[in-house]
Amino acid sequence: MIGQWLRIRDFVSICTLALTGVSHAAVATVMYQGSAGEFVTQGQTETVRFDSNEGGVITIAQLFPVDGQPTVLDFNLNRTDGTRVAVRFSSTQLGAPLAVGNYTDAVRNPFPEVLPGFDFAVGNRGSNEYRADFTITQLSYDTGGMLSTFEATFDAETAPVPGTIIGSISYTAVTAIPEPSGLLLLVTLGGAGFVRMRRRGDRGLVIYRNSNCG
Repeated sequence: MIGQWLRIRDFVSICTLALTGVSHAAVATVMYQGSAGEFVTQGQTETVRFDSNEGGVITIAQLFPVDGQPTVLDFNLNRTDGTRVAVRFSSTQLGAPLAVGNYTDAVRNPFPEVLPGFDFAVGNRGSNEYRADFTITQLSYDTGGMLSTFEATFDAETAPVPGTIIGSISYTAVTAIPEPSGLLLLVTLGGAGFVRMRRRGDRGLVIYRNSNCG
């Protein structure tokens, strides 16, 4: 779901992508509770921790900036046991960067409506439609503009299969001075971008994806 959205919106757009892995460590925790029979969560209540020091791969996409700060934060969280959770928050249609505060009536694809955006997936399960409220309670960036801390809660309704999901996400990165790393040229439909990523031994990876689309 979210991965497909990123491929379409990022790689078809005519823009430059900069992907950088600069963290010694990053930890994200997602809690979610689905209503009975809800498809995405399978009606389960789970608290899942993702730690790059334990071999996980954490990808943070910071997209469509306004005044130098992103209007989209997209979290793609993976553990070595195959567990995957993806969450996206967007204020693109509101014309302002994401900020601490309350966002109401968010939908999965807000275009062309002037609404915030929200998407959520567990494994390969997502919902065709969401109507959600979310509250960002913590949001900060490091001196290089990479996401440093983030906390949010959300309350979403799914459609066309009805269900509800409540949950939260927290993210903390401990950044370090980047070391020399390999560059991978990406040839895209809209141009080219570079991938820069850093792996520490057998540990996982933290990847930041930035777009100058705006």
